[in-house]
Formats: sequence, structure tokens, C-alpha cells
Amino acid sequence: MVDQKNSPVHLTKNLNVGLSENGSGTLIISSGGDLTVRQSLTVGDASSGNMEINGGMLKAWGSLTVGYGNLGTGSFQMQSGRVDINRDFTVGENNGAGSVIVEKGLISAQNLTVGFHGKGMMILNGGLVNISENATVGKLSGDGKLMLSGGTLNTPALQMGHKDSNGTVKVENGGRFNVSGPLVIGDNCKTTGFGNLTVTTGMVSAESVHLSRGKVTLNTGGWLSTHSITTNQPIDELLFNGGAVQAKSNHSDFFSGFSGNRLSSHRREELLILMDFPSSFLQK
Repeated sequence: MVDQKNSPVHLTKNLNVGLSENGSGTLIISSGGDLTVRQSLTVGDASSGNMEINGGMLKAWGSLTVGYGNLGTGSFQMQSGRVDINRDFTVGENNGAGSVIVEKGLISAQNLTVGFHGKGMMILNGGLVNISENATVGKLSGDGKLMLSGGTLNTPALQMGHKDSNGTVKVENGGRFNVSGPLVIGDNCKTTGFGNLTVTTGMVSAESVHLSRGKVTLNTGGWLSTHSITTNQPIDELLFNGGAVQAKSNHSDFFSGFSGNRLSSHRREELLILMDFPSSFLQK
């Protein structure tokens, strides 16, 4: 176990916290600690690895991977502090399993993938995550779960259940998921894989929402704000269970492609904000 604090450390090569079968490792960056890894950092590379950020700073010039390869299990806990990743932040890759829990602090990365041909789970109980290019939950036959429970995540694009993967996103307890571009649920899933978005007492905002193999559930206090919601699969579903949609645009095909009862409500007191839309906007 290494507890880094009170002085900056610069590593010029890759850093593995836990490496090879039956290995294990723990790295803690405490308040005042400052670690720079000039290449890539892996927590749990075919082994068990654990990393904790308790008020310190981490800078990875390459990628940060939590849980990589067969037998790889990684965990990453952040109580407070700052993490800057120049490239990819991946949780559970190549048959590995990874978990990330953030209480407070700031994380920035180019791309975020939770479950990249592996199993990944990420929980934001607070704090801020800024992604500069793309976020994916479940990729290439992976299984990804992302929960925002009070925290905020900003990204230009989001895919859930990408290429025959399962991707689950839950937003609750005041959590906010801001997607400045498209949100795709069940992205490029042919016969397997599924995307599932559930919003309860939280907000998801996106430029557009497209369901390809997926489901959206808006529970009480849950908001979805977007310019359009479309689908091209008969199994896709948008379920109102006390939640609301805020329509950002006025056009007749705001809801497009839904058939039968795939656009449904379970409660009488559903709230749907249409902002002066004509009654013909709803296309079933």
C-alpha cells in the first residue's frame, strides 16, 4: 500500500496498481498529495487493485482504467480532490470488472466508458464529471451501470448499450446528466443488448434522444429535457410514471416512431410540458 501526500510525485512510465494473477495493490492520494503519471494508469490489471483520492490531485497524461483483463478487479473511491485524465477513463475493460464511487470533487477526461467488453459500475453521490468528447455505458458486449445520485455529469454525447451491450443509467436524488449532443439508447444493438434510462427526482438534458433497443422510465420528480424523442424499434418504450418531458422545440414529430402502447402512462397525474405545442405533435 502506498499513501501519497504532502509532496508532488511525477512518474514517467505506466503505473499499475495491482499487476498479474494473485497480485494486489492499493494507492491512496491524501490531502496535499499530487501524483502525475505521464503515461497510463491501470487499477487492477489481471489482479486486484484499489485507489482512493482523499483530497489530493491525480493527473494522468494517458488513460485511467479501473479493472482490466481476466481476473482484473479494480475499485476507485473519491472522497474529494481533483482528477485530470488526458485520454480515456474506462471502468471494467476486456473481461475485467471495475467500480467507481465519487462523493465530491472534480473528474475530467476525454472519453468515459463504463463496461467496455467487461463489467463496470460508476456511482456519483456528488461531485462533477466533465467529459470533453463522448460517454458510453456498456460497449462491445459489455455490461455498464451508471448512477447519478446527487452529482452532475456533462458530456457532448452519450451512448447506452453500444454494440450488443447492456447499458443502464439511473438519475435520482437531484442528480443531473447534461448531454449537449445526442443521447442514443441501445446504440447499434442488432439482436442482443439493451439500454435502460430511469430518471427519479433528477434531470436529464440532451439535444436529442433516440431509442434503438431501449426503454426510458420517468418516475415522480424525473425530468427529461430535449428537442426530440425518436425510435425505430417496436420493442422500445417511453414510460411516464409521474415524471415529465420538457420539449425544447416546437415541431409536429417531437415523438416519432412509437407504436401501439410503447408510449404509455401508469398514473393519472402525469405532467407533460409541451410549451404551446399543437395537439397534432404526438405521432404514434
